[in-house]
Amino acid sequence: MATAFLSNGNDMLMMKKAGSRLFDFEFWGGIGGHLEHGELNSPMTASYREIEEETGFKQAEIENFRLRYVLM
Repeated sequence: MATAFLSNGNDMLMMKKAGSRLFDFEFWGGIGGHLEHGELNSPMTASYREIEEETGFKQAEIENFRLRYVLM
């Protein structure tokens, strides 16, 4: 999965999710979702795609975005 956390000063953009495959309750989480075919070797591409799908923000509108870690 790709998960992104976007901040603006002291503000953090989070998503309220209505449950998942693992949890049967609402929770707050980062912006993201499952990687698509061919994105396993491109985590930044997957992250930008998920950000745009979930928020509408395009890559050119996001500053100082960096990969922090990959968990497999």
